[in-house]
Amino acid sequence: HQSIIPSGGELHGYQLSPSDSLKLSKSQVIIGLSPRSEPWLNDWIKANNRTSSVIWINESSSQITHPWMNPAGARAMVKTLYSGLMSRKLSSEVNLNQLLTEINDVELSVSRVLATVPENRRLIITQHPNLSAFAEAFNLEVVGSILESPEAESADPSAQKYSQLLKLIKARNVRVITCDAGQNSRVAQQLAKDAKINPPLPLTVEYLEKNGVPGDTWPSMMLINANKISEALKK
Repeated sequence: HQSIIPSGGELHGYQLSPSDSLKLSKSQVIIGLSPRSEPWLNDWIKANNRTSSVIWINESSSQITHPWMNPAGARAMVKTLYSGLMSRKLSSEVNLNQLLTEINDVELSVSRVLATVPENRRLIITQHPNLSAFAEAFNLEVVGSILESPEAESADPSAQKYSQLLKLIKARNVRVITCDAGQNSRVAQQLAKDAKINPPLPLTVEYLEKNGVPGDTWPSMMLINANKISEALKK
């Protein structure tokens, strides 16, 4: 198999290159997250009449973004992928039970890491709306997001929105602002400074790291983020 988006790439606003299009045209099966999350892929599929070749692993009406950050979402996606491959009678090395067991183990490990965070410190403000699924799974609360859209190129918040976030941080004693590793965090940095709290916590949520780097698998990505969040919330 081949991945189109490289490590560190932008999921929502990715732009296909000619070589990407060639890879897709030669593919027997195309696996995508959802038309909503990857509109650029959906556009290519429609333009090239490849609808029958695609398996959307999160094609639901849910508005929750980044569903893989919740083990329940990860389990559902794995099951959908497995069913899609089997329905096409494709030989697959996917061991469904093994994958589900691995997800369950990660869920338990992350729960243990975050169990040490006091109840009154489980509040987070995010740069993008990308931790709602994670928060729902592990009893955290995302009290606000600086940017309304999950896309990296989202416009800066209005002065009114910025002021509201600053008041919210002080009123609810929010201790942690998260940002997206590798993306512009200027507004998050300024908000943390104005609120007199620690600098934003960079997390890798959109993608896996390159092979050989910590965070290059879903389990390690989840545990690295969990440990970072736990440590930051307890400071």
